[in-house]
Amino acid sequence: MYSKPFSLGIIAIFFILASSLISFYEQHVVITILLLLSFFFIGMLIGKQSDTKKDKQSNGGTVDLEERTDLLYESLFNNNQDGILVVDVNGKVIDGNPAICKLSGYSLEEFKEIELASFVVEGDLERKFHHTYQALAGTSQEYSLTVKNRTGDHLQVLIKMVPIIVNEEVVGLFEIIKDITETKKMEEMMYHSDKLNAIGQLAAGVAHEIRNPLTSLKGFLQISKPHLKGDYVRIMEDELERINQIVGEFLFLSKPQKISFKTKNLTQIMDDVVQFIQPEALLTGVEIHKDYKLDVVPIFAMKIN
Repeated sequence: MYSKPFSLGIIAIFFILASSLISFYEQHVVITILLLLSFFFIGMLIGKQSDTKKDKQSNGGTVDLEERTDLLYESLFNNNQDGILVVDVNGKVIDGNPAICKLSGYSLEEFKEIELASFVVEGDLERKFHHTYQALAGTSQEYSLTVKNRTGDHLQVLIKMVPIIVNEEVVGLFEIIKDITETKKMEEMMYHSDKLNAIGQLAAGVAHEIRNPLTSLKGFLQISKPHLKGDYVRIMEDELERINQIVGEFLFLSKPQKISFKTKNLTQIMDDVVQFIQPEALLTGVEIHKDYKLDVVPIFAMKIN
């Protein structure tokens, strides 16, 4: 692969030599013609190589990645979705990529002036120092921390520390920082969901254990009804029915519910709530006054039986 000026120089030298040879071999026409043809084809070959290189460059030709590994690492650093910091052995920030600035809210210049430990919440400082010392000893580290961004919000991050080793000596660290706040929230929701599922299964078991003797009590009450006073029978029936409703609510918790939202009137829902708590309010001397600005306030809600 030759440059264009170099190729033209070679061709010029060939023609000079050819002129000399022509004068020397003017009596040998066949030899002269063969030499000229050879020089001609050599010039075409060199020119073709130069044009091929030029076409590659003009068309955004492929870069030899084996020779330009610096471009690979630069692209990996600048276009990485995770934040990356380069720090020296004293903890001073040397460089950082755009993602870390977006994550933290600080510019790279500000990072270079701020102590990294100030970003870590107090309860996680000891863990931060421990893993930093381990990484400076030459062992890669991976751990999670809670940090604060510029606005004071707490973020859950996963940090990977990779030692930078030059001449068998650790001269700094790469800190690769991934925001896992949303992932942690999802894990927490799944944890609570599992707890609710366990509570539902426990409630179902308790409900079935209660319902069996409850059915027997209701049956014996009906048999004994002629021999008991009316008020006693009514009170017992009411209490047994109340227990039965509670058992039904336990069973409701244990069953997966189909979510179906419909348009409801908020005013009507408020009236139902007031009617439900009115007896308790009267017992405690509380008066409930309703003052609605609108008779119909539509909302999207789901009714739970």
